[in-house]
Amino acid sequence: MKKDKNGTHEPSSVVPGALTNQESGVSWATLSWFQITYNQRTQDNSTAHVYRNGRQQVPITVIIEARNANNEIVTLENGELERISFCHYQTGIELSTLSQTRHPEYDYYPESTLYTSEPDRTDSSSQPIDEVKSKENTVQRQQIIRWYTTTSPDTVRIAASITSPNGDTFHTHSPEVDSGGKPTGGKFNSSLTVQPQTPIVFGASAFNAFRRDANGNDHFDVDLYDIYFINPQYKIRNSVHYTVQADKWHYSWNKSDSNKVQTAYKADRCRIVTFKTFVPTNNYSITFYVNEFFGK
Repeated sequence: MKKDKNGTHEPSSVVPGALTNQESGVSWATLSWFQITYNQRTQDNSTAHVYRNGRQQVPITVIIEARNANNEIVTLENGELERISFCHYQTGIELSTLSQTRHPEYDYYPESTLYTSEPDRTDSSSQPIDEVKSKENTVQRQQIIRWYTTTSPDTVRIAASITSPNGDTFHTHSPEVDSGGKPTGGKFNSSLTVQPQTPIVFGASAFNAFRRDANGNDHFDVDLYDIYFINPQYKIRNSVHYTVQADKWHYSWNKSDSNKVQTAYKADRCRIVTFKTFVPTNNYSITFYVNEFFGK
């Protein structure tokens, strides 16, 4: 079983024509294909770019084909696919900054246009790809996508690794063999190079604020300031609150016998919030909408 993007379970996809572990009676023993690709490119060691802000992601696809001890193609279950890890190509040291979740609020680097049609793809299930005829059998490959982020300025070359149930480790950082997904003597050579880019920083002059009366009653008067880019090419898709938690007041002062409070609400979606007084002896409150113009 796998979880869909809403957290519910749905049946795992099975590669047509391949044996499941239950049908074959044994677990997988070896790999007949193990490859890293990027942006649906066929060449090995493609170059990807990403802003090094720790939020923008690089989609990395791993294509894999497993066989049992009888050389029969078997379908790896989701739990087995999740054992695929990533490492530095040169050293084999594991990389930890990869996620099983796509964060659609952050667009891919402009070169990744082929992936923009899948903004909500968040699961890590196996996905069958095109069938290719081979001399031995019908090749039935599975693929998973993982997402890489970084805050480092250093270029990194990424390889993949997986350990079989019997303890044999297969990896794609063997430079002595031909590149691609096909093994040579049980070894694989496939990688992806990520070149981090300096994040774009927009100063205050790039933004404007629109003031509006949100709500009011005998105890409160709520003014909202919606912040937006002056250039309509850009949209605020998310907000990061460093020193004060989102939706919590961060500044307060007394003025004209009243208490004024400033609160920064997280930019996420149009929603209703409730503001209450700080005095425990009363239950004064007011509700109002925030992010009414979110994404516009």
